[in-house]
Amino acid sequence: MNIYTSRRIELLSKIPVNSIAILKNSGTKYRNFDSDYPHRPDSSFFYYTGFTEPDSILVLSNLDGATKSILFCPEKDPFHEKWEGKKMGPDLAREKLFFTEATAVKEFWNKLPELLAAHKNLLIDWKSDGVFFQKVLKTIDEMSEYRRSKKFRPTSVIQLLPYMQRQRLIKSSDEILLMKKAAEISGRAHKFAMGFARPGRFEYQVQAVMEYIYKDGGALSSAYNSIVASGDNANTLHYVENNKELKDGDLLLIDSGCEFNYYASDITRTFPINGKFSGAQKEIYEVVLKAQKSAFNVIKVGTKPSEIHQAACQEIIKGLIDLNFLTGSVEEHWSKTPSEFREYYPHGTGHWLGLDVHDDNTYFDENGTEITLLPGAVFTVEPGIYLDLFRQNIPEKYRGIGIRIEDDIHVLDIGMQILSEGAPKEIAEVETACAQSYKDLI
Repeated sequence: MNIYTSRRIELLSKIPVNSIAILKNSGTKYRNFDSDYPHRPDSSFFYYTGFTEPDSILVLSNLDGATKSILFCPEKDPFHEKWEGKKMGPDLAREKLFFTEATAVKEFWNKLPELLAAHKNLLIDWKSDGVFFQKVLKTIDEMSEYRRSKKFRPTSVIQLLPYMQRQRLIKSSDEILLMKKAAEISGRAHKFAMGFARPGRFEYQVQAVMEYIYKDGGALSSAYNSIVASGDNANTLHYVENNKELKDGDLLLIDSGCEFNYYASDITRTFPINGKFSGAQKEIYEVVLKAQKSAFNVIKVGTKPSEIHQAACQEIIKGLIDLNFLTGSVEEHWSKTPSEFREYYPHGTGHWLGLDVHDDNTYFDENGTEITLLPGAVFTVEPGIYLDLFRQNIPEKYRGIGIRIEDDIHVLDIGMQILSEGAPKEIAEVETACAQSYKDLI
């Protein structure tokens, strides 16, 4: 719990003096009628509180250098707890999670004017819940009685998100351990899938066995909707139907990772359903793998994400030229806008990773300068090549091939650490994993 306390203290030290910050947790979301979705706390709310119950609010105050943290949370209620499970309640939350104060969330709107008074600035993430934000603004507007007193209401509203983004960008050693664990479980699941997938099985069956491995390893859930895309389905970048029968001779692209203690992994592997790459599949796979390794070669403290993307793109362009998909030079295609190679590689090469699979961190600072990699940052590297089945301008043997390879990278003071190295990736390793009985991996 000291981890969460220290995060709150750090945030309070960064916001302007005489400011109040309000952070709302996600609420209960209903699937239909009275059946709700499993609750997952808002990532930033969890980051600062360690508290997971829905419909809760964190208030942080820095008033003339005196700081305090207040949690508004569901109160104890034996009737509802009988149906919905035990609640921590304000008293225990204050004691166990080291808040200055904790009270029932039903009291929040009554107490808000008193909390806002004497603060010059309100910091809030107005993007996350527009209705909540507008209600807070309405409360400020109604505080007219403070105009003639020594107390005053906030006169400026500041976006809280950049403060949280900067703090969440660099992971502590404890966070890295959680992310490494998530990647290890996911890597095992990818290896399991290689041994399980066979012609005649279905994409959803592969998804099911992977999610079994996640739960068996202690993961909370998948970190995002799994992509299990066989054949030409892999050329739909966010394919999630996962209902096609696996065919002999096709590839299977799986973009899937689990979430361990709310920290995400994000791994993509592509492998032959029958266990052996064809000549054409191997040619494209080798280009994508070289592109990823070229991106790895530029990763160090001070590298820009755009430099990672450039290294991968230029290797893909070179490979496509060598295979006669493109003509001209690498420099010509890289500098041209729009460039023909974008038809084959339309997405970026990576993203921040953390409590969210696309971690809520910006890529540019307030001056428009691109943020560089620092020790403790975690970034994915995921080049790919996509050759639609109905593309008539390429040889038939390549049509329907979609390949992406993605790993999770922890930036070190010197070099990097591949958190997801447990998932087979080299061609020989992949074919060996495909030949192994999945029963031996249970």
